[in-house]
Amino acid sequence: MNDRMVELETRLAFLEDTVNALDNIVAGHEQKIERLQGALMLMQKELRAMDDNVSGDEQAPPHY
Repeated sequence: MNDRMVELETRLAFLEDTVNALDNIVAGHEQKIERLQGALMLMQKELRAMDDNVSGDEQAPPHY
């Protein structure tokens, strides 16, 4: 019975470590996603500004 309890406690400890490691990875991915979303929003804003600054003669042909 005691060996079984030690085995279960050992498995639980490894599972807790794994959960903590995965939680850290997910938190890092969340931060990266937030940074990428910010960069994407900035690029979209800059593209809109560039599009607004293009005169009629400089616009791309309709097939673009």
